[in-house]
Amino acid sequence: MRSTPFPWLPSLLIKVGILSAGVACLLSIGWPIAESRDSADLKSTFISSSQARDVAPQGRSAKPVNVSHFPEKQVDLNKGTQDELERLPGIGKVLAQRIIDYRQTHGPFLTFNALGDVSGIGRTKVNELRPLVEVLQKH
Repeated sequence: MRSTPFPWLPSLLIKVGILSAGVACLLSIGWPIAESRDSADLKSTFISSSQARDVAPQGRSAKPVNVSHFPEKQVDLNKGTQDELERLPGIGKVLAQRIIDYRQTHGPFLTFNALGDVSGIGRTKVNELRPLVEVLQKH
C-alpha cells in the first residue's frame, strides 16, 4: 500500500461531493435563497389592522367591513334585543325579528348552530356570526 501525504483527502472529497449534491437538490426544488432586508423593507411587509380588514382570502373578493357598528361584546341569542341583533353584520330588521320570533315560538336557543334553523340564515351566515354571538343557558 502506498502512503500519501494527505490520508484524509479521499474522505474529504466524498463529503464535499455529498454536500454539493444536497445543495443542488435544494436549489432544484425551488427553495429561496435568503436575502438581507433593511428595516424599511420590513416596515412595508406589515400592514395595519385597518388594512387587514380589507384583505380577503385568495379567490374571494375583498369586501370592506365597517366595524364601528359591531357590538362591543357578544350578543346572547336568548336575550338579545332587536337593536342588539341588528348591530350584527348582515342582520337587519327582518332577520332580527325572525330570530326573536323563532325564540318565542321554539323556546331558547340550546346551541349556537340552532341559529341556522331561523329562516334566512344559512351556514355561511352562522359561521360569520360565530365570534359575535353566544348562547347562554338559563340556570
